[in-house]
Amino acid sequence: MRFAAVIIGWVVCATVQAAPSAERKRVAVVVALQQPSADVAPVPMAHEYGASLIERLGTKAGYSDVRALIGPAVKAGTVLETVRSAVRDAGPDGLVLFVYLGHGAGGDFGEPALLTHGASLSDPTTTGLDVSALARALRPQTENQQVVAVLDAVHLGSVDGVALIGPTASGWPNLSAVGLTVITPNVAGLGANGLALIPVVTNAMTGHADDNQDGLVSLTELIRYTGGKMSDSSGTLIDTAGTLQSDRTVAVLAKPKVASVPPPSSNLSGISTGLIAGGAVAGVASVAMYFAKRGDCQEQADLLRCGQGNDYRRYQATQHALGFVGGGLVAAGLGLRLVPNSTGLMVQVHARY
Repeated sequence: MRFAAVIIGWVVCATVQAAPSAERKRVAVVVALQQPSADVAPVPMAHEYGASLIERLGTKAGYSDVRALIGPAVKAGTVLETVRSAVRDAGPDGLVLFVYLGHGAGGDFGEPALLTHGASLSDPTTTGLDVSALARALRPQTENQQVVAVLDAVHLGSVDGVALIGPTASGWPNLSAVGLTVITPNVAGLGANGLALIPVVTNAMTGHADDNQDGLVSLTELIRYTGGKMSDSSGTLIDTAGTLQSDRTVAVLAKPKVASVPPPSSNLSGISTGLIAGGAVAGVASVAMYFAKRGDCQEQADLLRCGQGNDYRRYQATQHALGFVGGGLVAAGLGLRLVPNSTGLMVQVHARY
């Protein structure tokens, strides 16, 4: 699968193709906004983390449908419409993963909102994305549908006295919905500042959370892994709500590609045949040289004498050498036919002489 690079400042509504799976359909919506306006300090690495998650969901986690909104494309109406279409397209028994990376506000006084592009801190629920509207859009449509919302919009800092604390799981509206899971940083400790949650979730969805090594990441494994990684001496750094224990699959891991290695017998067969053929040629040449001189030989005192002198001795040495070399090559070729396989040793002798 190829992932098209996200150009910041342009609308990206990408569909990432992944390997087909027999599992229920999974649809992901990833929203990343580094800086909603010039008045708010940017969230470092928001776009980069978002792009990395988008690519890995499609190539490593088995998501056939990944929809992305990056930069100025992150407007309240666009986010809501993208979420509604994802919930609808996932089907009655599908799964929707919603991830938001950016700034939020109002979480510290009960009116949480996500700061979408152009939102004002003076009125975030009206100019940004009111979490109540988002919660309605993310509400599962059936009892068999699963929605997992991961929002990292709780950060240190403030602007004109307004804290940049967005929605948290414990303050999520309509938590009675069956099949809804919400994961956010813990506002009490603020130890997860700086989008630390997103790389952990990315790793979890791409194999690190697969405790039983079955090639699947369940919702329970996702929560367990995320909670284990996001904690320190003061306790957990994440806030969770909704359905937290379920064997529902949230990721189907891509199987590593293993190069096909031909069996040893296939690799050695050609070499073996070549050695046997070469040995046969040398042997025939040796025999031919012998019979070529056989007519010049004389029997003297019960001994066959075929010549004298240096020329004859060189001729004789060559003829003997060809005979020995030919025999050695044939023996080596036959030896290579004795090769190991999965059941032990296999002897293959099928050369022609």
